[in-house]
Amino acid sequence: MFHRRLWLVLVNALVVTTLPLAETAASANAPAASVQATAAGTHAQGIADSGETTFASPLWPGLNVIRGRVIVPYDVALRPVTDTRRQKFEAWLTNAQNAGVTRNVGLARIPEPERPGYGRAPDETTYRNAFAAFVAAYGPRVDAIGPWNEPNFNPGDGSRLLLPGGQYYLDDPDGACDGVNPLVANCGPRMAAYYYRWAAVDCPSCLLAAGEFAGTQSSNFIQKYKRHLGTHRPSLWSVHNYADVIRYQVSGEHTPAELNNFLDELYCTGSHHCVPGTDWSSGNLWIGATGAYYQLDCRTHDVTCDPGTNVHVLGETSQCQAAAFINRFSNVSAKITRIYFYTFADGRSGDNTGIVNANGTVPRKAYYAVRDRAESCTY
Repeated sequence: MFHRRLWLVLVNALVVTTLPLAETAASANAPAASVQATAAGTHAQGIADSGETTFASPLWPGLNVIRGRVIVPYDVALRPVTDTRRQKFEAWLTNAQNAGVTRNVGLARIPEPERPGYGRAPDETTYRNAFAAFVAAYGPRVDAIGPWNEPNFNPGDGSRLLLPGGQYYLDDPDGACDGVNPLVANCGPRMAAYYYRWAAVDCPSCLLAAGEFAGTQSSNFIQKYKRHLGTHRPSLWSVHNYADVIRYQVSGEHTPAELNNFLDELYCTGSHHCVPGTDWSSGNLWIGATGAYYQLDCRTHDVTCDPGTNVHVLGETSQCQAAAFINRFSNVSAKITRIYFYTFADGRSGDNTGIVNANGTVPRKAYYAVRDRAESCTY
């Protein structure tokens, strides 16, 4: 068995406290008065953005954010130094270090169809070899690792991960998961849990983010994931609740239903959720990625396209109000200690969540809401 330690600087103490769970029921333009009373900005703020030029933007220093998150293929450290994705990641690391930004890295599926391993969930040997290489190459330069990003998400683009058994998928909460000890190679939640377990064994000093769940299929998947963690009790969880923000901006829904569901499942705050083997709670929660939308791709969301386009522009005020809504998430539970906004600058997709324009030179109203940890949009 491979053992290797990761030299980490743990910049945030994880303090477990308990407050009553409260629903967010604030107006879009005012602080969340009915939310559990918490001063604005008590959570740590971060930006999830894989663009290597993010920290070179002239607007970055004024944002008052010192935490960054990036997603990379799990095999990045096994790639040749000439590999484009590896070079971009190393540039991201260097630029983040130079800007004094802490570095949270999520390991994820291989996105390139031409690369070996595409569309496949790695087995134990493949994963542990890749994880060992990552720790050896980048250990001293990162502060937290997510052993697997969004295991319960079906991307719908051909990269869905077939399990090593060859019949079921990683995101399938059922598959061949019956029984106390189903085969790891045939049960998605068990495989995802074992990615965490293998990482925890091979790097006991790592700060690992368990879960990294997308807001889909969460109840069934999370309960099985927790049960298959065995004796491991993570000090940190991570979730991504984009749909809460979309509902807020499109439908005016002020209750973060996905976030509340995650809290119920992870911490057994709803007695009907946890079952024997999962009826335990531990650790704090980071919102590893959620975005305030400037525009939505109308081909993938239930919104009307703007004339002559494939997008629906929500605009700066809507995005700013959504950023304030996100800042109120930490009022829902004291378990929530960090929030990463996705993203800093606009990308090239129909969905845009950039708080600045594509070249990083013009701030939007949401930029100031993130900067000030504002719970209402007054810009």
